[in-house]
Amino acid sequence: KIIACGSVEALAKTSAKRVLVRGEFDPAGLPGVKDLARGENAVSFLYGGGINELLGKLAAAGVEDVNITEPDLEEIFLHYYEKRGGSEMILFRHELKRGRIAWIIWTAAISFMLAVCIFLFPEMMSQTETINEMFSSMGSFTAAFGMDKINFGTLTGYFAIECGNVLGMGGAFFAAMLGASMLCKEEKEHTAEFLLAHPVPRTRVVLEKLLAVYAQIAALNTAVFLVSVGSVAAIGEPVPWKEVALLFTAYFLLQIEIGSVCFGISAFINRGGAGIGIGVAALAYFWNIIGNITDAAKFLKYVTPFGYCEGAEIVSSGTLDGVKMLIGTAVSAACVSAAFIKYRKKDIA
Repeated sequence: KIIACGSVEALAKTSAKRVLVRGEFDPAGLPGVKDLARGENAVSFLYGGGINELLGKLAAAGVEDVNITEPDLEEIFLHYYEKRGGSEMILFRHELKRGRIAWIIWTAAISFMLAVCIFLFPEMMSQTETINEMFSSMGSFTAAFGMDKINFGTLTGYFAIECGNVLGMGGAFFAAMLGASMLCKEEKEHTAEFLLAHPVPRTRVVLEKLLAVYAQIAALNTAVFLVSVGSVAAIGEPVPWKEVALLFTAYFLLQIEIGSVCFGISAFINRGGAGIGIGVAALAYFWNIIGNITDAAKFLKYVTPFGYCEGAEIVSSGTLDGVKMLIGTAVSAACVSAAFIKYRKKDIA
């Protein structure tokens, strides 16, 4: 949208002033101070308040020298942009609005499947002995999904296996698709002018988009958690708060890591983000299965975020694997850092 119209000279006269003060001076309390920078015995800032108020504070401070100039073109646009509310996380809000339909669909689908699984539990309880015998005779398949470590006939064991797989896979796919398309969607859809029209640094673009990814993941997990707890209460079972909290914490961190990895990838690609994201999530899932089946591939459980989301291990040990989570945090930080570095130099067409 157009927030100001006129010649550069006219816009400059109606915008803030660039003020450079030498000497001891603190602009705190002055209205309209932006872009504050301090140096050795000097302070510089963009000022949009009344000139008499500024001069009065300068006179009271007894400064050595003052230089008040017209701002350059970039500062003019930044002043108008922030004056009209452009600084209030506009890209963050735009991404949330843009992704709300996908978020609703994924949240509804995962919540529905989890609720169905929970409401089926009373029926499963009557067949506990048969089910446990069946799983115990499945060899490597039983170990691959951790069903040899817990009792499938209890609510915690059932929730850890059935419901954990639903939230783990569904949440991972959602986070992967969300992250993998976040920094390349404008190029794919040829809408890069939306970004370039806003006078904000690219680091802020990356930050607001990253926060949008994390916010949607957090909102999905909150909604699914409430549905899960409500469903357990609806079937008349006591809620295993500790186990449910640990499982949801693990799967939330899983989604954050998957989303961060795919977010980093999105800075290096121009299109095809969703497909790459699904591939990353699926590969991570199967690495964990291979690590469960084969002793020679146990190291894969330290590579994939699914390694610290084993529902059976979490329920049986009553804790999360701190080492694997620390590795996952380091991977997330590295991928996010790569996104910031790459996107600052990326040629957005």
